[in-house]
Amino acid sequence: MSIQLIVGLLFTITAMAGFINYKFIKLPNSIGLTLVTLILSVTLMILGKFGLALDAYFANILHEINFTRTVMDFMLSFILFAGSLHINVSHMYNFRWVIAQLATFGVVISTILIGFSVYGINYLFNLNLPIFYCFLFGALISPTDPIAVLGVLKRIEAPKSLEIKIAGEALFNDGVGIVLFTMLLSIMIGTNSDFDLTHTTLYLIQEVFGGILVGFLLGRMAKFFIKRVGSFDIVLSLTLALVTGGYALANEVLHVSGAIAMAVAGLVIGLACREGKMPAHIVTQLEHFWQWVDELLNAILFVLIGFVVLFLLYDLKLIAVSLLVIPTVLIARYLSVILPVLSSHRFRKFNHTTVALMTWGGLRGGVSIALALSIPQELDGRQIIITMTYIVVMFSIIVQGITIGPLIKRSVASAV
Repeated sequence: MSIQLIVGLLFTITAMAGFINYKFIKLPNSIGLTLVTLILSVTLMILGKFGLALDAYFANILHEINFTRTVMDFMLSFILFAGSLHINVSHMYNFRWVIAQLATFGVVISTILIGFSVYGINYLFNLNLPIFYCFLFGALISPTDPIAVLGVLKRIEAPKSLEIKIAGEALFNDGVGIVLFTMLLSIMIGTNSDFDLTHTTLYLIQEVFGGILVGFLLGRMAKFFIKRVGSFDIVLSLTLALVTGGYALANEVLHVSGAIAMAVAGLVIGLACREGKMPAHIVTQLEHFWQWVDELLNAILFVLIGFVVLFLLYDLKLIAVSLLVIPTVLIARYLSVILPVLSSHRFRKFNHTTVALMTWGGLRGGVSIALALSIPQELDGRQIIITMTYIVVMFSIIVQGITIGPLIKRSVASAV
């Protein structure tokens, strides 16, 4: 199957799903596209039962696209940069300790809680999923997905302080989750057979703080050149080089978190745009371009998420377990937010309503699915983890994504 055919089908489906959502369903784009594609996938599966094997055809397309590499090696860097580009650094700085603790300790706490809880649920249902697999699932499902979160927050008009906390955390905690997932997976497949707490902690620090430093330096370097040219074409080329080359440099050469590096680099360039030292027309064009990239890649990603249903293992026991995992993930999310809040006096701007909204607004999305699909096929628990991940993600995108807006409006109204 040619690349041109795959890309053509993907763009056509994305455009038609967007049209259907805009004209009839009228949900936020990320939610509507996922829902439309999910309905299409289920329809194809039903037709497949009657001998029309279109579901296998589309499953083959998704397999050739390679969901994991598409998201982790291409989309993630662009979307993180574009998302952070539009966040006001001064506003985020006021909540720096909030975001830092939630993006680090919060992810670790959630991973541990989900790991033990899922192991207990699997034990009750005799699925025989080893505890290490449960922690692996905890690591991939704990981070809130910046792609899903930013896509919803743009349209619900959340209070600025709440938006900064949720969006800021989402920009950075996926990097921590990816590092935890990678470490656990390397132990499971034998590339790193020894688990050493000191070594693991140092590795986590290297990835996280190294990513922050590399992103800051790359952003400053790009800013130096951007402020000295008056051509939009060159400025655009510099930012594209920053995202593509910088992400590869961080991940593959310096071995630090490329995701965190791109989030930081986007904040630096966004600050440069707001300083007033760049021509206004270049700033406007640059922001419009990256907003378009952000929306286009988001649309394609959520279409791909809808098609992942074609890869699931359909077993009633597993579906029951996955449904029980949903409240488990939400409870772990709540505790991973409230425990850092209670442990530090710096979190005085938090209240019970804020914690509850951050719990429900902590959406999961494409990054979690990409990590689940990256598990090698020779690992026996892979299909179980993929199915649990997909059901949790779909609940998060559709149910939490639809209801978070009304909940925020209700909480704001009651506070007035």
